[in-house]
Formats: sequence, C-alpha cells, structure tokens
Amino acid sequence: MPMLRYVGIAALAVTLSLPIAGTSAADCLCRANGSAFRQGQITCLALPDGPRLARCEMVLNNSSWKILDETCFQTSKRLEKPVPMAVAQYRNLFGGH
Repeated sequence: MPMLRYVGIAALAVTLSLPIAGTSAADCLCRANGSAFRQGQITCLALPDGPRLARCEMVLNNSSWKILDETCFQTSKRLEKPVPMAVAQYRNLFGGH
C-alpha cells in the first residue's frame, strides 16, 4: 500500500508540472526595430549585407533570429522636408486673430 501511495504522489507531481512547462515556451519573444515578435513571425532586419527576412525561433531555450535566404523588399516614401507655414497663411486657413 505505501508503494501505491508514492506512485500516486509522483503522478500528481508530474501532472501539476506540465502546465508550468507549457507556458514557458509561449513567452518566446524576439525583439527588433523597436518591436516584439512572437515565435514563428517573420520580419525584415537591416543587416550589414543588406536587408534580409528573418524568423523568430527558439534556440536552446532562448529567442533567436533565423536569417532566411530571401531578401526583403521594402517600399518607403521619402518624406520631403516640411516647409514651415507662415503665420498669415495659418490664420487664413484656420482662422484666428
């Protein structure tokens, strides 16, 4: 009877530890460009040899970027330098005294 009791306690301990182990993998976040990415998400990273696609992965229980063989295509519109609006123009557009 005591042996059955120890087996029951061991089974209970294993069962209680499973949810704890399962939640630690969900916390895997990779960081880049001021944002956080979950495991499996892909983003474009600026590397010394040019922009490349990378996927957030888990390596030895640490978040890491896996560099993919594809380059990423970024579209960006260069913003022109804003021209300051004269006070008179502002008043004509928006009213004022």
